Amino acid sequence: MSMDEDTSTWLHGFASGVAACSVGAYLLAKRARHERQPALIDEDGTVIPLE
Repeated sequence: MSMDEDTSTWLHGFASGVAACSVGAYLLAKRARHERQPALIDEDGTVIPLE
C-alpha cells in the first residue's frame, strides 16, 4: 500500500501536532512543579492543576 502526497502530508502534520502537545504538557507539568503547585497528569497527557 503506497501513500499519496495528501496522506503523507496529513500524517506528518498529525505527528507534529502530537509532539507539540506532548512538549506543551511536559512544560506545563514542569512549571507546575517549579511553582510548587500540585498537578495531576492524566494518562493521555492532560495536565490538571490542583488548587
